[in-house]
Amino acid sequence: MKVIIVGAGRRGSRIAKKLCSEGADVTFIDTDKARLDNALSKLDCMGILGNGTDIEILEQANCKDADSFIAVTGNDEINIVSCGIVSSQFKVNKTIAAIKNLGWSGKNGSIGTLLGLTDIVNPNVVTAKSLYNIVNNGIYNNVITFNDSTFILYNYPVGRFNNFANKTIMEIRKESSYNYIVTAIKNREGTMVPNGSTLINDGDVLSIVGEPKELQNLMTNVSNKKKEKLKIVLVGGSMITKFFLKLCSPAQLKNITLIELKIDVCQEFAAEFPQMLVLNADITDDTILKDSDLINHDLLISLTDVDELNLITATYAKKVGIVRSIALIRQNINYLSMAGYLGIDSIISTTESTVETVLSKLRGSNVSSIHSFFGGTMEVFEYKIEKETPVCGKKLLDINMKGKGIIAAVNTKDGKQIIPNGNYTLSDGDSVLVSVSSGSSKFIQKLFIQADK
Repeated sequence: MKVIIVGAGRRGSRIAKKLCSEGADVTFIDTDKARLDNALSKLDCMGILGNGTDIEILEQANCKDADSFIAVTGNDEINIVSCGIVSSQFKVNKTIAAIKNLGWSGKNGSIGTLLGLTDIVNPNVVTAKSLYNIVNNGIYNNVITFNDSTFILYNYPVGRFNNFANKTIMEIRKESSYNYIVTAIKNREGTMVPNGSTLINDGDVLSIVGEPKELQNLMTNVSNKKKEKLKIVLVGGSMITKFFLKLCSPAQLKNITLIELKIDVCQEFAAEFPQMLVLNADITDDTILKDSDLINHDLLISLTDVDELNLITATYAKKVGIVRSIALIRQNINYLSMAGYLGIDSIISTTESTVETVLSKLRGSNVSSIHSFFGGTMEVFEYKIEKETPVCGKKLLDINMKGKGIIAAVNTKDGKQIIPNGNYTLSDGDSVLVSVSSGSSKFIQKLFIQADK
């Protein structure tokens, strides 16, 4: 697959890293030489210094032979125009643009197609949706949700006195009445796809797939409060905040308080969401949380435009007594690994949300979503099974995945959500969750994606 990426920044580089690991031929286009050189020094890619809207530069990048064209610069107009040119002049089948401006993408962040683009990705919208899914499932720590399944993936750390420690996967499954599956394990040696005889040790992190209610009952450190009763503090009236609130029900909005420094932004949110309480205050004033009822809330989500402020606020919230906290990271993806050390329950990243959405759109039409976890060493794919899918009509025990992946869950064609056994036969219309090590994803894709896609 030949892919051209306009924008060699953090988003473009993350996309290219994944595609290169799968053997794709990637070419960058960027106007910043230092940024381009930095990306090329870390990745096995080609690079062209220039503007993605310059047709001579696009010809130099050999767009006529490209399978996909992705524009993820920080400039909406460049992303739109470059994709439009490529779509019309070079007839590239897949053109994807990252667009933040609602003037282009519509007030809800998506208008389908535009100027020949096949896909529009609004970073604020996809981040808000990821955040809502995490909060709405009642588990906030390292949770992944899916488009066509109610199952979630939850990364669970095993402690010395935990019931899972020093037992095999088979033993813990026999001892539990809950319906779940362990799809991956992260330990001192790295990450792995386990089997029934795999021993779980103190310090391991288990990637578990199951229904939210099942996992809530399984995990003793998870709140079982009803979703509608969850009391939330939002910090920062950003666009992500607005999109998140649009996803909430009126009952949920009644239990949300927004803290915002700018009075005009407060007035805007109060007018659009009259069900919730809006406070005009500075979150860095330590009396705001200490001397108010906010300290009794269940969850604080810091969504300002400043990464460091979000990390500090989420950390401080836990210290003063708020049960759980989530921080937004917009710029510095190096902060993603800090959440556990700071006591923050979860970090939501606009970069990661955007990259995962773009990658899912690059796959075959039967790929609903892709998510990475364990620092990018593991992935979970959501595939729609169609008649032409190589594994359609096969029992799970007859699908030779060579120990590289696990079929964790199935959303059957008649709407049932199951964790299947080896005798289950995949049918046209099913949707499956497949957990796989990143280095083996290309092999797994050959099983689940039609050759013509």
